[in-house]
Amino acid sequence: MKILKFKPVVPPEYDTLWQTDDVDRIIKICNERGYYISDTDARAAWVEYSDSWCACWMSLGDDDDVIFNNVREYCIVIDE
Repeated sequence: MKILKFKPVVPPEYDTLWQTDDVDRIIKICNERGYYISDTDARAAWVEYSDSWCACWMSLGDDDDVIFNNVREYCIVIDE
């Protein structure tokens, strides 16, 4: 299984900006595609994505592929 690891551009302050159900969904979506991602990295990647749209936390929407691609953009892949 491959691991997705958040690659910060600027260390985010995200501790209070996340939604537990959304983070669980991000983790599930990544797992279904053969990637492990921690809850911390999932939160951080989504905060970075949301910040790119000048938002604290973007809603996930319905398309799992779009969610995965948005998270993947802010992560590095570590083969394990």
